[in-house]
Amino acid sequence: MLDRKFHSWTHDKLQRACAQALDAKGFCRKSGRLLARELLKYSADRLFPFRSYIEDAKNVGWVVDIGRQHRKIFSPMRYLLLEFICKGDRMALSNRRTSKRRSLLRDDASFIDKLKKAAKTESSVRAVAGRLQVDAKTVKAHANRLQIEGPWKLETRALRNGNEKSAILEETRKEWKRFIELGFTCSQIRKSNPALYWRLYRNDRNWMKAHFPRRHQASPKSRVDWPALDDVLSVEILRRSQEIRCLSPPVRVTLAELERRLGKVNWLRPRLGKLPRSDSAVKAVLETTEDFQIRRVWHVKRILRKNDTPLKAWRIRRMAGLNPNISERVLSCISSEA
Repeated sequence: MLDRKFHSWTHDKLQRACAQALDAKGFCRKSGRLLARELLKYSADRLFPFRSYIEDAKNVGWVVDIGRQHRKIFSPMRYLLLEFICKGDRMALSNRRTSKRRSLLRDDASFIDKLKKAAKTESSVRAVAGRLQVDAKTVKAHANRLQIEGPWKLETRALRNGNEKSAILEETRKEWKRFIELGFTCSQIRKSNPALYWRLYRNDRNWMKAHFPRRHQASPKSRVDWPALDDVLSVEILRRSQEIRCLSPPVRVTLAELERRLGKVNWLRPRLGKLPRSDSAVKAVLETTEDFQIRRVWHVKRILRKNDTPLKAWRIRRMAGLNPNISERVLSCISSEA
């Protein structure tokens, strides 16, 4: 084998060659599955003489891996040993003894005859089972199937005639219609009465599909008259801004404060594009930080004059809550005597 020419095979081609060799040797079923136990046993016997000086001959588990679809790369020695294994003598798979199909008692006429005779002579179910060498439940099952009378109670199934089935089906349909009249959806019926749902689904599916509850369609939303709404909001924004400016202590006129006063929190900001007049009114009444600081200064001065308190710059700044970094316009407002 070592003197043979080297073939540059791909991994897939090498894998197919190994599988074909094992199949030809009879180690694969017709479906292509590998007979792992037989392959391991045969490989261990075949490689037994090499166990003392070849490491791969001691543990032959790799033979199963190399015969299956894998993503492994094996050493060249293992491929040589596999070829040696496949060259040995072995009986073909077609000559192997196949197991017989297990016969069923329901198809065994002799068992049925013995059951009928034992039912007349024996006094209990256990005695019949012992005589036939089967389980007591097996005796009962076949006796009920064939309606054989004996030392047991037959479990007869009440067969419903066509009229009775029709009456039950009609009652089921009425119950389904009752749920629909109450305004239930299909999901609600299934949740509240699953037995009714599945009874119709299994036995009267076409009628059930034809009588599904109508889906609740959402009522269409009334269209908004944006120009008319814009006119109303623009006037309301101006009025609310004047209310905010009259508050004491002062509150800054912001868009969030206007939304709170209008009762439309987080509603006005994303819709200003559809309300041009309201947008212009908002921009006209909004206060900057500097404007709000000046309005606080005038508010503090009014309080100090009312209390006949000297108008000191430090006192005005402290009462107005101004930070050290203020604009020249605010400073001039503080220092003015007006």
